Amino acid sequence: MKRILKIVELLFLSSLLFVLLSFTIKNENTAKKNLNLIQINHTQNSFVDEKKVLEILSNKGLYYDNQEVFDVESMEYNIKNQPHIKDVQVFLNLDGAIDVIIEERDPLVRILKSEASYYLDEDCLLMPLSETYTSRKLIASGDVEKYNMEDICELSKIIESNEFMRPLISQIHFENNDVLLIPKIKNQKINIGDIEDLEIKFDNLICFYDKIIKYKGWDYYNIINLKYKDQIICSKK
Repeated sequence: MKRILKIVELLFLSSLLFVLLSFTIKNENTAKKNLNLIQINHTQNSFVDEKKVLEILSNKGLYYDNQEVFDVESMEYNIKNQPHIKDVQVFLNLDGAIDVIIEERDPLVRILKSEASYYLDEDCLLMPLSETYTSRKLIASGDVEKYNMEDICELSKIIESNEFMRPLISQIHFENNDVLLIPKIKNQKINIGDIEDLEIKFDNLICFYDKIIKYKGWDYYNIINLKYKDQIICSKK
C-alpha cells in the first residue's frame, strides 16, 4: 500500500513539475517574441522613423498589441518594399526578442522637372520624393533628358566629393548643350560646357576663385565660362 502511495505521489509531483515547466516555457516563448528594437541607420536624412515602421507593419497586420508570434520573413519583405529603405534585417537577438535594423537610401541629387521630380540615389537609381521630408541635396534642372542618368550622377559625385565645390554649388542646370553650375552666390553661373575633363575644369575654377575672385569680390562676375580648353572667360555684372 505504501508502495502504491509512493508511486501516486511521484506521479503527482511529476505532473505538477510538467505543468510548471510548460507554464514557464510558454511564458519564455511569449517573452521571446517581443518587438524589442527598431534601429534606423540614417545617412544625413530622416525619411523613415520608428513610427513609420510600426505603421507599415500595423497596416499589413504584422504588428498589434499583445502579439506572441511574428512573421519575420513578411516583416522584412514589407519594410524593404518601402521606396526610401535600402535594406532591412529582422531577427531574434541573443535575448530572444525581435530586432529590426534598417538602412535608409541616400539621395545623391534631386532631379527637378515640371511633370515629375525625384531623386537619384547613391547607386544612381530612381528614388521618389517624400511627403514628410526633403533632403538638402544638389538640384539638377533644365534639359536633363538630353543626358543619361549615369553622367548626371558622375558629375554630382565629383561635386559632392570636392571640398571646395561641395559647399559652393547648389544646382546643376542643363541648358541647350551647356552644363551650368549655379553657386550659392546670387546671380552667378559657371558654364563648364560638357562633362568632359571635369578635374581640369574644376582645378582651373578653384585657381580662378583663389587668384582673382578673392581680390575682385564674389559678386564681381555673373558668368564664369570654362567650356573652352585652357581658357576662363568671365562676364561682369
